[in-house]
Amino acid sequence: INGKILNEDMQDYILSIPKERLFGIKKLIGIAGGPNKVKAILGALKTGALDVLITDEVTAEKVYKMNNNLT
Repeated sequence: INGKILNEDMQDYILSIPKERLFGIKKLIGIAGGPNKVKAILGALKTGALDVLITDEVTAEKVYKMNNNLT
């Protein structure tokens, strides 16, 4: 939730791009939704890597509330 990259040693088992390249993308768009993704979305937003987030209204409200300790 804090926006820190965790489990870097797991990168050998996950299909992804290196974080240096990820943060170098000019317009990074994230797409996620649903109540089980709220913590992951908040963490992704806190990294500062995302420029745009596409999600549903209910999930957006839950992310907002969690970020502002309103839950």
